[in-house]
Amino acid sequence: MNGLDELKSLQIARIKHEHPTLPDAAIAPRKFKTSKANGLTQAIIMFIVLSGGFATRVTSSGRIVTKCKTEVDGSGKSVYIPGTTRKGTADIHAVYDGKHLSIEVKIGKDVQSKDQKAVQIDINKAGGHYFIARDFESFYKWFKSL
Repeated sequence: MNGLDELKSLQIARIKHEHPTLPDAAIAPRKFKTSKANGLTQAIIMFIVLSGGFATRVTSSGRIVTKCKTEVDGSGKSVYIPGTTRKGTADIHAVYDGKHLSIEVKIGKDVQSKDQKAVQIDINKAGGHYFIARDFESFYKWFKSL
């Protein structure tokens, strides 16, 4: 069984547990497009959660907020609010079987930044597990080896 097949099986088991009277023909597990970073990230998170762990997506980017237009001058100014998460933090933080997992998702020719490499070193020094996921199958094999 490959990783995506196991993810599908875990989804079916969860649906059957939550809806025991639902006929098998009506069960349609979610399909993931793991060739894109967003789809791969979502599949990894769901796999960890359905395996009994905790996982969440993390973003370290800031955001732009547009202030309301005032009645006095009619202007609405945009303000950048920097993120408070450490720069280089991995895309997914998880806990499985008491182990901290940091997973960085990289598709195609995407490579780690200097900050991401520093975070990887710090996670490993602290006893956590860091992985760069380029596809679901390599993540699945790494996860099963923990």
